[in-house]
Amino acid sequence: HYIDGRIEPEDGISSIVKTVNGGRRDVLDPSGFDAVVFFAARLRLREFLHHALHRRLDPSAFITAAVRARTLDAVVQSSRFGRAALDMAARGHKVIFAVGPFLTEGVTEAPLRNTPMAAAATAQDRDALWREIEAYFADRDVTFLRQRDDTVVGGCLTDGRFAIEGAAEIGDTVHKSPAYGRIVLEQVFDALEAGQESAK
Repeated sequence: HYIDGRIEPEDGISSIVKTVNGGRRDVLDPSGFDAVVFFAARLRLREFLHHALHRRLDPSAFITAAVRARTLDAVVQSSRFGRAALDMAARGHKVIFAVGPFLTEGVTEAPLRNTPMAAAATAQDRDALWREIEAYFADRDVTFLRQRDDTVVGGCLTDGRFAIEGAAEIGDTVHKSPAYGRIVLEQVFDALEAGQESAK
């Protein structure tokens, strides 16, 4: 639950939370940290990007930037941790939001079956949409970290080298390997360092 600026565990799962974080705390109060980092956090931006890229490349389905902006806001506001990130930033805390990566290539057949034109997206197409998302979060004092482009293949899929072990056997296109996690951590540290430099 997000209550009064803090993230608190739901009833009955405090022990699970402590297992995950080493037993140090079961409540996350951003005032006790230099920054709060959200990674994916069940904010379904990949679906937004799939559809936005598909529509960008399909003349019959093209939508304007204004419509995309309203859709993006609706997606963020529909996520409790999206709302939490914005609220923490509004309360004056430093917040970084690292996007959840695209689905992994080569794990299942036709992962873009509902948005086939997105498979033809270029780095320029992705950059245009990433910039819109970055601007949305920046306007709300949140640092947004896009997926690094050297991890992207097939328009808007994550390179199969970042699949988790046994991904094909269980059909897991969502979760990624520790190698991908290291890339995100590098991005986070770079963002923190950049923030320190700009504050000087």
